[in-house]
Amino acid sequence: MAGRRRRDLHLGTTIRKAGSQEAFRRIDHDYPLAGARVARQHGARAFALNFASGADPRSRFLYNRAKGEVEDTIRGVGFSFLTIVRPTLIGGDRTEFWPAEFVAMRILRWAEPLVPRRYRVVPHERITRALLEAAITAPSGENVVVSDIIIRATK
Repeated sequence: MAGRRRRDLHLGTTIRKAGSQEAFRRIDHDYPLAGARVARQHGARAFALNFASGADPRSRFLYNRAKGEVEDTIRGVGFSFLTIVRPTLIGGDRTEFWPAEFVAMRILRWAEPLVPRRYRVVPHERITRALLEAAITAPSGENVVVSDIIIRATK
């Protein structure tokens, strides 16, 4: 693979890119839920997923509401071990340019010593490590891992 750029596989979108709220919901809610159900039907006892720090099924914002709703629904799928990783802002290379995200990352990285850990940019490698550790150790019950814990635990 020398000379080839590594591409991370991810599932997620924006309303603008999806084209409609319904399409956004299908991608950010229905697909992860379907994956969880298939995994459980095939005997998986543990499940770990990466979502958003603002996930809340009662949010006024569709993005946060969809994330919160799918978290709630996945809780009912029947996993013995469920880990939800909620980083604030994911750091790393992007295939797409989002100006607001670019500016936020630059400001947060510049001001990092002054910013509480829970609001810092979380490198994607640390999120991956947190997900892998959850899958390997499968902590009992439900575990929610937020940005400051990811940053602290993986340094």
